[in-house]
Amino acid sequence: MTNEIMYKLLKAIEKDPKTNQRQLSAELNVCLGRVNLFINELLEKGLITIEKTPATIRRACLYYLTSAGIAEKNSLCQALSDRPERTQNQHR
Repeated sequence: MTNEIMYKLLKAIEKDPKTNQRQLSAELNVCLGRVNLFINELLEKGLITIEKTPATIRRACLYYLTSAGIAEKNSLCQALSDRPERTQNQHR
């Protein structure tokens, strides 16, 4: 997962813990399976936690950033804002 995708994912989770993987897939413009892999990677790194919702809401869960996740999001924000802007000539 790129730093940009990780930042966008952490930011989206922080903004709306009730978001689901389908919504994240659409927001990040990546396939649903990849979002699932990204979520598992964030879990393994200790950047998010998942809270299962009551059984009345089928397969729903809440995503929360951990303190490490907040720190990582802030670090990625700084790193991404520090990188030089690409001009159209650099893309050719």
